[in-house]
Amino acid sequence: MDRFDRQLRLWGGFGHELLTNGQICFIVERRDDPLLLEVQRHLLLAGISSYLVLHSDKQHTPAKDAFAFIDENQELQALNPEIKPQWNFLPWSRIQTQSFKDISVIVLINCRDAHMLQELSIRREHSINFPPVLVAAVNYPLAYMYLWLKEIHFVVTTNPEYVVPDLRINEPWDEVLQYTESLDFGKLREEELAEIPYPLILSSALRATSQDERPLHQKLDDFYLKYSQQALNDSNYRQAKRYARQVSRSSELGRQRVKQLLNRLQIYQRSNWHDSFNGKFMTLCQALGQFLDQYHQLPLPSEFPDMEAGTQIYNDLKMIYQKKAREDCETMEAIVARLGFPDFPRMLVKKFCDNINYWTLLEPIVNESSVPGIYSSTELTRYLNEQEVTISTHEKKLLENLLSLAEDSYDSHTLVSSFPATAFLGGAVAQEVVKLVTHQYVPIDNTFVYDLISDESSTIKL
Repeated sequence: MDRFDRQLRLWGGFGHELLTNGQICFIVERRDDPLLLEVQRHLLLAGISSYLVLHSDKQHTPAKDAFAFIDENQELQALNPEIKPQWNFLPWSRIQTQSFKDISVIVLINCRDAHMLQELSIRREHSINFPPVLVAAVNYPLAYMYLWLKEIHFVVTTNPEYVVPDLRINEPWDEVLQYTESLDFGKLREEELAEIPYPLILSSALRATSQDERPLHQKLDDFYLKYSQQALNDSNYRQAKRYARQVSRSSELGRQRVKQLLNRLQIYQRSNWHDSFNGKFMTLCQALGQFLDQYHQLPLPSEFPDMEAGTQIYNDLKMIYQKKAREDCETMEAIVARLGFPDFPRMLVKKFCDNINYWTLLEPIVNESSVPGIYSSTELTRYLNEQEVTISTHEKKLLENLLSLAEDSYDSHTLVSSFPATAFLGGAVAQEVVKLVTHQYVPIDNTFVYDLISDESSTIKL
């Protein structure tokens, strides 16, 4: 194991490979900026080792609240001895000559220089491909960040806190149907009934009561208690009762959701992507569309949940589900090969199929301004006017403060730092960078503002 266990649980080997190969570009005014140090500290712990730092040519007197930059061979490298950090420092004047081809994410830190913003915007506007830009700043009492996308960003898994198992109880395939029909509840003893996994109980009840129009959770007792008077005390039956409400909504809602996502992708067909992961994921979405058209169903995820059941019958059912999941994954691989990608990464196909109900995408702003929206007084004013009735008083106050900052002269405006806000935002920015690099968990969409005084935050989409 070459990473902390908690990191492997969060991002897995797949995510860590992306982190290891990632390169982050920082754009800062001062190389001794405390926020820069905080973000780097977290990213080094996560395993990112390659950094490009574009900084002002001006000679700055060290700020009273600033840190001297820590050499990569000293404290920062000691944070994660397994990697060898590499920093490349260049002046702002080199922005227009940078291709940013290998950059995973650009992080703009406490930087409001008008000329630099204009140079970055021009470079971004004239580039077919460009990495996502994360704007972050601390100006007491506010700490804020803004995600500025050039191309869509795919999230391979949103990692929801609550997951409903996709067991297709109301749409069984032949092997599950045959296995369920082989069970004769009337011939089983009560202790044997207590070992039946809840999907088999629900599947049998659905077919036996198909003429009864009541919801399954209402008619389940009528079906099952005639076989076992003690069933109400059995843990497997209580589990069946708990999941009975979810049977009818899982498969169809999943298909509807995927169809909506695929429809949104119609305008993003392209052959050239900055992020190679986005390109691969688009190929998987095209394959999914063909799979859905042909089989009228989504690929079955391989994860089979634990449940109250006897060991033998549980393992039998688990093997049936996992066999189906493997077959669906292999079908997706075959479709991808027909699309012209015979050497497509198998691990990514499996990751996609296993999270078929939990992937999503973030889209860039249409008709965006030439500067990041959080620095655009026009965008902030428009949002305030459009959302004036629906936003809370606190959100309105945050936006008014942001608007005041945006209307100030960039060069004459001095950011007022705060160590607590810097520490908080440093962790938050690093977290967003990791989300963008690993394509796991949903990044902010697209503005996050934190008020240090009220200890409240808001997420808005400008």
